[in-house]
Amino acid sequence: MSMCRPSYPGHAIVVHTPCFLRFNGSVHGTEDWRTMVAQHYVFGIDVDEQTRCAHYHQSFDVIAIKHVCCERYYPCHLCHEVLADHPAEVWPVERFQELAVLCGVCELELTVTDYLATNTCPGCRAEFNPDCKLHRENYFATNYDLR
Repeated sequence: MSMCRPSYPGHAIVVHTPCFLRFNGSVHGTEDWRTMVAQHYVFGIDVDEQTRCAHYHQSFDVIAIKHVCCERYYPCHLCHEVLADHPAEVWPVERFQELAVLCGVCELELTVTDYLATNTCPGCRAEFNPDCKLHRENYFATNYDLR
């Protein structure tokens, strides 16, 4: 981990478990980002141990969404906007069966379809913020019926 450093003040690396790193800044080095995502790296601003961030930090703000454009987990679209070097893209309907949502409580990954169909984690029963679905167009194609 010696190659990982915060890129500017106010951002830090917080280790939750050996294979689950919450990352609050940017990394300099030669790490393979696909490997980092597979190990549940969550990029965001002031990310806590359950994926809450500086923008969304209520008790039930406990998910991170893998952004389809970069295959990186972020707690919210605002963290992506601040930290990514590219605009966000939404998950297309034809990829809704892929793992794209991470429960910040138990680390279970859900498909887009499974996440959109529930308000709680099927693994640990943690409650998800129901208001997140009010701005799902920031993450997921909207030509999908939730029923």
